[in-house]
Amino acid sequence: MNKRQELLDFFSEYPKYNGFRNNKSFEEIYYWLGEPWQVYEMVTICKNKRPAIEAVANNLEFKFGDRTDLNIKEDFVKQMVGTAIRHILGYFGYEPTIQKTFLKGSAQWFRSGMHYQFNEKSPRTKELQWEPKIIHKN
Repeated sequence: MNKRQELLDFFSEYPKYNGFRNNKSFEEIYYWLGEPWQVYEMVTICKNKRPAIEAVANNLEFKFGDRTDLNIKEDFVKQMVGTAIRHILGYFGYEPTIQKTFLKGSAQWFRSGMHYQFNEKSPRTKELQWEPKIIHKN
């Protein structure tokens, strides 16, 4: 399945956000959240019993905070971003467990988020492979 189809599936699964179906900024946020580095950061922080979005909130606010077509300070938009994370992490076999408050100073506008836990029995369509590599330059 390609990234565009995943985004369309998000709107099919969560129709209350259909008003943002053609919103360029949300599309960029969705794709950005699904990039390997963001997924890695969210999964890692969940292993430390923290909410997934806490790992990416500062960068998300910095990168998308000044958009004119989407105000990430609005509660509905923040909920939509959280739901996008739920949708994305679901592809990797992660399921929501409990809502948690952020540690102080973690982000400016986001204050809480869902914690996720890997479920071996959950259907997965994606797997994150992390293969760091050191290249020596002469």
